[in-house]
Amino acid sequence: MDRRQFSIGNCQWSIVNCLPLFLLLLFPIPLSAQEWTRFRGPNGSGVSSTIVPVRWTEKDVNWKVKLPGRGHSAPVLWGKRIFVTSGDDKTGLRHLVCLDAKGGKQLWKKDFPGPVTGKHEDNSFASATPAVDDRHVYVSWANAKEYLVIALDHAGKEVWRVDLGPFRSGHGFGASPIVHEELVIVANDQDGVSFLAALERTSGKVRWKVPRQSKSSFATPCVFQPKGKVAEVIFCCYEHGLTAIDPATGRINWECDIFAKGHIETTIASPIVAGEFVLGTCGWLGVNY
Repeated sequence: MDRRQFSIGNCQWSIVNCLPLFLLLLFPIPLSAQEWTRFRGPNGSGVSSTIVPVRWTEKDVNWKVKLPGRGHSAPVLWGKRIFVTSGDDKTGLRHLVCLDAKGGKQLWKKDFPGPVTGKHEDNSFASATPAVDDRHVYVSWANAKEYLVIALDHAGKEVWRVDLGPFRSGHGFGASPIVHEELVIVANDQDGVSFLAALERTSGKVRWKVPRQSKSSFATPCVFQPKGKVAEVIFCCYEHGLTAIDPATGRINWECDIFAKGHIETTIASPIVAGEFVLGTCGWLGVNY
């Protein structure tokens, strides 16, 4: 059993990655709770602006909800609604579930058919965490036939979907979308045709694509705000190292090819920003940078 823990506002979560999958709420979400809009929360930092408990027992659990299938994605929160994905290893069916944060009641569930394709035994068909804003929740699924980015409103109605083409990776898919201003931004580093892309969050129209000479990567981008300059979107992969993109144009502002090429590596961990520093890691079979 694989148990993962993280915090949202004045609450903590635990996801148990086994069949069946459960979502547990341990502390109530106050009206002023901090939104948790993407993988690892604000800008991927994993840091909450509120004080949260660090330990709990079964008696502290407020509610527990059984979810269909299994998944490695994390829940996201907007207002009083929690959005989380899961997938069925046998049928390939993917699910997006919306729950009431206060009591765990299922408000709606949407199913997305998908093929049963090869993946690492520790991966799932629902490893990409959704992103959410005041209008939509955005999910991404990828396999050998398609890379889908889908926007739904908070009531579960599909608003748009975009197919970015086939996705090739022996270990499956895992990079999560993020929202920056009016854009949904995704990384598409894979064993096939790789690129970075930004979609307009209202329509799904592709704003820009940046070609990449890369292989499978599972890192989710973040945003770096240099002093006195415009924000940059940070991507990380073994072949390119750290890349800073102007989100308005898709132009590469800078790139640091920092990872040694003496052996094969894969980027799994996502980059983070700490003050004026941008941190990225890459490794393989005991070799880390």
